[in-house]
Amino acid sequence: MTGGIPKESSYERIMGLVDSKELNKILLDFFQEITFADTTKTNILSFDGRVNNGSKRVSTLNNESKSPLNCLNVYSNQLDYCVETKEIADKTNEIPTIEQLIQGMNLSGTIATWML
Repeated sequence: MTGGIPKESSYERIMGLVDSKELNKILLDFFQEITFADTTKTNILSFDGRVNNGSKRVSTLNNESKSPLNCLNVYSNQLDYCVETKEIADKTNEIPTIEQLIQGMNLSGTIATWML
């Protein structure tokens, strides 16, 4: 590289320009092309909220404290991988996030499950 190794701020700036929803759609289409989907099975989407306890940060001199990352994952049994991940807002639960995800998905012929 003529300019040397890019700094962390360069990566942050470039990744900040990427539309995460569009990237997710492109990657999902790509994974569907390269993997074998068992279309004989009825597609079951499992919505599962998880707290990543290892992501919690305590307050230090240089950093503020951060609550653990809380995400909602959607797994497809037909494709055998996670097809969607969305962060759950602080001070809430999975239900509003599930409602947001369902609005943007085509669920025809699909069984959706989740545990409260």
